[in-house]
Amino acid sequence: MSKLFDVSEKTENSVDISGMSPADAKEYIFNFLSTLKLTEKQILNLDDEINKWQSRIDLANSKNESQLALDAEKEKNRLLGKKTALETEVEQYKQQIEEMRRQMLRWKS
Repeated sequence: MSKLFDVSEKTENSVDISGMSPADAKEYIFNFLSTLKLTEKQILNLDDEINKWQSRIDLANSKNESQLALDAEKEKNRLLGKKTALETEVEQYKQQIEEMRRQMLRWKS
């Protein structure tokens, strides 16, 4: 899935929406929300994959297939690393969205 925003390249100043019109700012925040939801869906899909690989590990161990179990464990760990990275992105998106919402509230006051 492609991302609308890459938070790894974002800086604190990148969420400054003060130069945008209210309509543009709302669209910008909407895009962040869309990306957040897509990323959360990716995490759910990874959870399914991780569970599948855990089942494969259990099966391989029950059949005394240590090499298969080791290979499955490596794949599970790779997926866990990917999930951790996505969870970090989700937290960054949430923080950035909250900051943009605060900026919009300041406009209204």
